[in-house]
Amino acid sequence: MSVIFRTVERPSDRAFITQGCVVNGKVKNSVLFTGAKVAEGAQVIDSVLMPGAEVAEGAVVTRTLVADGVKIGKNAVVGSADSKNIELVAKRVKGDE
Repeated sequence: MSVIFRTVERPSDRAFITQGCVVNGKVKNSVLFTGAKVAEGAQVIDSVLMPGAEVAEGAVVTRTLVADGVKIGKNAVVGSADSKNIELVAKRVKGDE
């Protein structure tokens, strides 16, 4: 199993991405564990996606730890670059439905 990148742009910058991840969006200064998925147009910045976590189209995840199997919905915004704390997300975050 390997990492699958489906983007023309540089998909990741200073990121540790384990095998089995699917990255279609942008990942910067982050760690993605096995089976994590980042959809097209999504951004993961200064964050950690635990196994099976998913970030839907257009969602932005910043300074956040997303727990195992948690889904971040379409166009949702989680965390803040200005925060002194790391946000923990342990339940699904709904986005545009």
